[in-house]
Order: sequence, then structure tokens, then C-alpha cells
Amino acid sequence: MNLQGRWFYGNLAILAKDLKSTGNKAGHYISNAAGAPFAYAVRPETVGHYIGLPDSHEKETFDGDIARHIEPERSEWNDP
Repeated sequence: MNLQGRWFYGNLAILAKDLKSTGNKAGHYISNAAGAPFAYAVRPETVGHYIGLPDSHEKETFDGDIARHIEPERSEWNDP
């Protein structure tokens, strides 16, 4: 989530110190669709990593998501 409260997808860039040549300040940034590396300043605690697999509802899942597993009904087989 960026500092204005909107969600963005892209690559994360972390600047340890200010870049005087570009005017970017130290912080965490997400690139935009065009690949600009310092497009959106973000809060680091809101950054998630997409794991590449959808959940059972075809929604994207991210590292750290909480999931609930429900086992299908079990039936016991008894041999005669």
C-alpha cells in the first residue's frame, strides 16, 4: 500500500540513502507498469510477495496470508 492508501503491484526497491541525482529519498518503493523503479513510495509493512498460486476461489495468495484448511468428509472402509 502506498502512502496515500492505494494498492500497487510491481517490483520492490529499497533505497538505503537519498539519491541526489534523481531526488528520490531513502525508503521503500514499488515500480509502476512502465518499470519506473521509484514510482510509488510504500509502507514496508504492507508489502506482500505473490507466491504464484491461486487459492480455491482463484484469488491471488501472498506470502504470510492466513489460510484455513477444511478436510473433506472421511469414510471408513471395513473389509468383510
